[in-house]
Amino acid sequence: MLNLYGRIWTYESGETFDGELYRYSKIGVNIKTSEGKNVLLDEAKLIEKDKEFLKKNYSDLRTNKDSEEEDLPVQEFPKIKLDKDGIAFRWSDKFGAFYTRHFDFNMKRKLSQSEALDLALRCESTYEVVRSLPFWPDEFKRKKIDFDKKNISSSAKKNTKFKIVIEQLKGNRYAGHYDPNTDIVTVDYDILISTFDKELDFVGTLGHEIAHQLTVYHGGTTAVKEGLTEFIEMGIYKDGSVTYEHLEKIIKASPRFTAYSNKPARFTNLKKFLSMSHGTFHAQSKDKEHLNYLQAQMVFVYFALKEPEVLRSFLSKALHAESEKVTPVQESERCQKAFPILLNERKEKELERAITDYYASLGIKIDF
Repeated sequence: MLNLYGRIWTYESGETFDGELYRYSKIGVNIKTSEGKNVLLDEAKLIEKDKEFLKKNYSDLRTNKDSEEEDLPVQEFPKIKLDKDGIAFRWSDKFGAFYTRHFDFNMKRKLSQSEALDLALRCESTYEVVRSLPFWPDEFKRKKIDFDKKNISSSAKKNTKFKIVIEQLKGNRYAGHYDPNTDIVTVDYDILISTFDKELDFVGTLGHEIAHQLTVYHGGTTAVKEGLTEFIEMGIYKDGSVTYEHLEKIIKASPRFTAYSNKPARFTNLKKFLSMSHGTFHAQSKDKEHLNYLQAQMVFVYFALKEPEVLRSFLSKALHAESEKVTPVQESERCQKAFPILLNERKEKELERAITDYYASLGIKIDF
């Protein structure tokens, strides 16, 4: 462990970070803030003064493999707890709609007020989960909107919210879906409540689709996007609260994973999989498509639990700002260029073995 050294770190953009140096490696500069939060800084974005400081005092650490293998303190996963007042819930029976701080709900299938509040809490809790994930890059987190400011017009307030439509989805076995063309999530509340379990209620499909809505503008390959959203849906939900403390227990007990306790799941090699096109990911047999979703989820869970800072740095490079226009081919190229961050000085086979060994410890067999 390094001796802590307090310092103000500055990006060339002018953004500053107040924290003590915790670790310095080829991944980046890891600092610990006064609140105890671990933050990974991109060395390339630092001003020359900070780069010179690192080079002069800690250049040996950047090339010291033993130092890089030291375990980082893992940040806690978000524990979200919301209530009616906290989400600014507003009900309008007259107009067949209800509203929260970040969402507009259009009731094509009418809900009772209690059902509407339940759905509203589920949506807002997913919003807070995505903003609070320890591995989600800060530059991609949606900023909280202060709807109480008097200089924001009613129409502007409405246009800044995410759209949810409640209706029956005929012929659809899922509780909802997200349309990136309209930026709308459609929810079938009847299907949604049929999936509820009194003992173990997951964030589930609704959280999955809302996570797509919240992160779509940052792009990413299909495997990366589905890995994130499949991870989000594993949260346990209850009355406005969400927790992710149970993940390994779920993996050990869920039929989706235990189906491979004897016969291994055959996964695509990691670099090829993460840069896979949308068409290749989906346009295969149903069994193979299911396996692709499973691989995306299991890879994301591994990095979220075992190497969250590495995942955070990878996402920062593989995704892009909302203002950028990126083609699917460019998405794949960005992912390939960011892939060495996941390797973290390892060969691809060594990383795949680390993932394989981790799941083997949980009784799940996979093979790349």
